[in-house]
Amino acid sequence: MFTTLLLLGITTSCDKVEELTEKDISVKIVETTPQITLESSETGRTETNASIRTSKTQDYLDKLKSVKIKRFTYKVVRFQGTENYEIEASVYAAGMKFFSDKFKLKNAYSNKTSFEVTNTKGLNKLADLLKKGNNVPLIFEYTADSEVNTPVKFRVEITIEATVTAGLL
Repeated sequence: MFTTLLLLGITTSCDKVEELTEKDISVKIVETTPQITLESSETGRTETNASIRTSKTQDYLDKLKSVKIKRFTYKVVRFQGTENYEIEASVYAAGMKFFSDKFKLKNAYSNKTSFEVTNTKGLNKLADLLKKGNNVPLIFEYTADSEVNTPVKFRVEITIEATVTAGLL
C-alpha cells in the first residue's frame, strides 16, 4: 500500500514539474496563395510558405520540444468568375504530396468546402520541419478542365493548426 502511494505521489510530482518546465502554445497558421487565373484547360502551380514563427512562439523558438499538427486544411477563397471549372488539385508540403482531389472550383467556393489533409506520415514530417524553425513551402498544383475560355480567378487558403511545446528552463 505504501509503495502504491509513493509511486502515485512521484507520478503526480513529475506531472507538476513537467507543467512548470513546459509550455504548450496553440498556433494557427493561415497562408493564402497568390492569385491563380484560369482561362481554359491548363496545368499550373503556386506556392506559399508556412512557419511557426509568430508573436506567440517568438520567445520560445530556441526551446522547442515538439510540434504536433492537429489539423491541416485548404479551401478556395476569393473566387471571381462565372465558369465552374473542374480541377484536379494536389497539395504538397515538406516535399511530400499530402492530398489530391477532383472538384468543381466554383462549387467548392460557394459551398465553403474545406478539404482536410490526413496523411499522418506527411503531417509528422511537416511538424519536424516546422520545429526546426524552417519556412516550409506549401505548393498547390492544379489541372483545370474547361471547354470554354471564360477566365476565373481564385486563391487557395491553407490552414495548419498545431500545438507547439516549448521548454521553459
